[in-house]
Amino acid sequence: MLSSFRGKVVVIEFLFLGSEHCLRVAMTMNKLYSELGSRGFQPVGIAFGPNADAANTYLVLQSFKLKFPVGYTNNENVDSFMARGQDDVLNIPQVVVIDRAGMIRAQSGGRPGDPKLENANSLRTLLDSLLNENPPADRPAKTTSPATEKSQP
Repeated sequence: MLSSFRGKVVVIEFLFLGSEHCLRVAMTMNKLYSELGSRGFQPVGIAFGPNADAANTYLVLQSFKLKFPVGYTNNENVDSFMARGQDDVLNIPQVVVIDRAGMIRAQSGGRPGDPKLENANSLRTLLDSLLNENPPADRPAKTTSPATEKSQP
């Protein structure tokens, strides 16, 4: 799924559906998406935890009128993606910022997480700087046109 957002600045929020704090951050992402989506910003929500299933995820998506994709998974998948060890404290939400080239540029929660990523103004500033960076080149430019590639009789 992330590969479909190649060339965009992606923010993934791993959230608990029953957490007011997580839902507040999701609403912040929704607002930023309205402001910055046309410039290449793409938020993604991934629900996990005790209430994360298809029905509850859909209910939150509809209730909060979230305009970005939200899915769900289990705790083990989140721990694996975040490289969280058994002794690491789980802070929610977990926010991961990925630049246009697909590199993780910042994350909140855990160590060495940055809680400012849960603040609208701080996140907007970071996103604005990443959106101003040049997008990566997809592929080297072709030097021949399709017409010259045809075999000659």
